[in-house]
This record gives sequence, C-alpha cells and structure tokens, in this order.
Amino acid sequence: MKILHGTWIPEAQSSFVQTGAFSLWVETAQPLAENENAGLATASPQQIVQHLEGADLAAFLVEDLGLPDTNQYNPTNDISAKFFELPSLNDWPLPSLELARYLEQDLPDAFSWQTWQIDCYRVNRFFGGARGEVTSGISAFIAQLKEIHFIAQYQLAEVQLGAELLFWYHYLQSFKEILLKDQYIPSLRYREVRRGKQKKAFETYPHWEIVSGTYEENIQRYADYMPAICAADFAEALDGDDVSFHDKEALLRHCSECLLHDVVTKTPLPQSFYKQLEGSLIYSCLKSTHWTTSTELSLYKQWRPWRDRVARTQSSVPFYLCFQLQSPTNPEDDWEIAFKVAPKQHPSLRISLADYWRLRPHQQMALKLQLGESFEQELLFALGDAARIYPPMWEGLETDEPDSIFLDVDAAFDFLSEAAWILEDAGCKVIVPSWWTPQNKNQTQMKQKASP
Repeated sequence: MKILHGTWIPEAQSSFVQTGAFSLWVETAQPLAENENAGLATASPQQIVQHLEGADLAAFLVEDLGLPDTNQYNPTNDISAKFFELPSLNDWPLPSLELARYLEQDLPDAFSWQTWQIDCYRVNRFFGGARGEVTSGISAFIAQLKEIHFIAQYQLAEVQLGAELLFWYHYLQSFKEILLKDQYIPSLRYREVRRGKQKKAFETYPHWEIVSGTYEENIQRYADYMPAICAADFAEALDGDDVSFHDKEALLRHCSECLLHDVVTKTPLPQSFYKQLEGSLIYSCLKSTHWTTSTELSLYKQWRPWRDRVARTQSSVPFYLCFQLQSPTNPEDDWEIAFKVAPKQHPSLRISLADYWRLRPHQQMALKLQLGESFEQELLFALGDAARIYPPMWEGLETDEPDSIFLDVDAAFDFLSEAAWILEDAGCKVIVPSWWTPQNKNQTQMKQKASP
C-alpha cells in the first residue's frame, strides 16, 4: 500500500512577493527483519515507514499516475527534498493514520515531533485535456489534483490519498467558484525599502486580490478543518530544535493568492486587448511588473481608497442589500424591483426601504442598531455599486429615498436571465418569483416567446 500525500509549500525566500508550489510525496512501509527489530523498544512499530526517493518516486509518477517520461520532460527534474515535521517514535517517523489503518496498527498516545527530509515532486505541469495540451505554472496542480483523485478512487487499489491531499482537493473545489465568479480585483502591494546609504525608496507591485464574503467564510471554515500535516512542511530545514508550523489561515491565503495570480496572468488574451489596456493598472497586473517611481506611488494613493470601499462593501457592511422582483397583478403593468435590506445577524428579517423611509426618526434609530450607525450612507454606496452592475437601477437613485424601480416585461426577463445572478455573485440577495427556478427556466423562456 502506498499513501499519496501532498500540500502547498511556500518558497524559502525573503523577497517582498513570495511564491510557492504544491508538492507530492509517497509514504509506504517495509517489514522489519527480526534482528533489526531486536534492538528497538517494544513500542516501535513492526513496519518501517519509508518515503519514496528520487528514481522510485519518479517511477511511481510515471507508472501509477501516468506522467510522461520523454526527452522533453523528465519528472526527476521536478523532484527535490523538502522538510516536514512528523510525529515520531524512537527516532523514526510514525505511519500516517491511513497507513496505520491498512497495517491494522495502533498509533501510540505519546510521541515527539521531528524534522524529516522527504523527496517531493513539485507540480508545475499538467499533461491532459482533450487534445493532450500541457498546462504549466503553479496552478497546474488544480487539474492535476482532480486527476489524481479520480485515479486513486477508481483505478488504483494499492494507492490511497492522505488526509491533507483530500483536504486540498475539497478546498480547491470551493476556491474554483471564486475564480469562476471573478470575485477579485486588481491590487497593489506597497513597501518602503532602504538601499545602502541612499534615501528611503519604495516598491509597488501590481497584484490581484480576492474580494468575496464567501472566500472569507471559506478561509475561516477550512482553517479549522486543515490537518496539522498541511502546515508542517518547509522548503528548507529550520534552525534549532523547536517545532514550527505555518499559520493555517495564512497558508490558505498564500496558496489562494498565488493561484489567482498564476491563473489570471497565464490566461491567453489577444494582443488587441492588451493594447486597449496599455498604461492602466490592469495592464500592469496582467504583466506582473513592479514600479519604483513617484507616478506609481501617486496611483497607489488613489487606488487604496477605492480598494477599501470595495472591501468594505463586501465584508464590513452589517447588512445585505436585497432586490425582490415582483410580478404585476395586471399583465399589462410594469414589473417592480423592490429594494430591501437584511441584517447579516438576522438575514431572514428583510426590511423594505419603502417602509424604512416612512418610519419616524426614533424608529429608524432603533433599526440602525442592527443595520449600522452609518446605514444610510452605506446604503447609497451599495446601491451605487449595484447600479454599476445593472444600470437601470440608476433610475431608482434619482431620489433621496430610493425604494424601487419599474421594468417592462422584456427588461424584467433580462434581469431574471442575466443581472440577477451577477448581483448574487457580487454579494447582494435577489428574490425572484417562485416560478423562476433552474428546472423550469427553459420552459419559461418558451412561454415568454410564445406570449403575444
């Protein structure tokens, strides 16, 4: 039995922008001979835990996982030593829980943490796809991990996935939703540096930043689920005998940001598109250039308030903005999108803005205990952001007390089929008529087209 392990390992470097890679390693066991076991304590396991090295690891990758071994590509070139803090007993690593179950072996209650050097395969290419194309870059492990999961589940009886590899597989399923919904913005990272005896200088690095309430929730949830072995890996041996682990939340964020940057910057785009963006922040983020002049410092100062406002809208505002599409009683009348808000602490409590504006001042103050002291200001910001996504909402902002907009039947259908889902992805709550569901969407389209 072989246990396939893998986790994200940050690079050992002190640079401002630090990358990393996903590494795979294989655990197996070998029976101890009697004379070898005689000198060990009785608490020692009857199997020596081993990790495939060099050529053996490369052979496993080729023969079991189907990686190519050609003149153009040799998996041995991507194998290097990494360092892991592992539970150990009698100066030997204990088997993982998966291997211990297979060996029908009880793990001891008391053990120590020791550093072990293990050969790992750095995943930076994926060979697959309908046409056999090659995906390169650190994000290749998203597709590679999906392939490995399928192979281990359905094709290899003697290979099992370790707990940390399964953890990353499930985390990436949720992270892909963030990518598919484009919940990220161009970003700038800034730091001051000193170069010799020169005056203080600075560097500004264009980057990409995830802005999503769902992402923040996932980070907190998966940090609690993360197995300890995920955070026990290092690119270089640590100094001293102290046991050290990565911060779980920081490790998840580092992996996510590196993957996002790799996916966005390596997505092929036409040159005409780059020409249109030339000189802009988005162009610099796509090209991964860094700046050191005062012009870019001025741009950073302009960008920062915009970024803070976007992040505040997504995370710190204590209420959800809701839009409820209401069908008219008379088929010839317009449809209405009613503006509502719901406290994040009590999302089922939806308050119509039409009702809110009619309340007396002391009643509004009571509601602001749940909606926030600066509710009305934050509300206008949120409505403005929604109007940028769905321009017809600007009509509702022509008054000091916005509460709704009206649409004809064609505009209402366009809202249902397109804008509603974009607003949902942007963090708003959209309430649609009960008859509008994914199951009968096509049927509704047919009825709408056939109607006079």
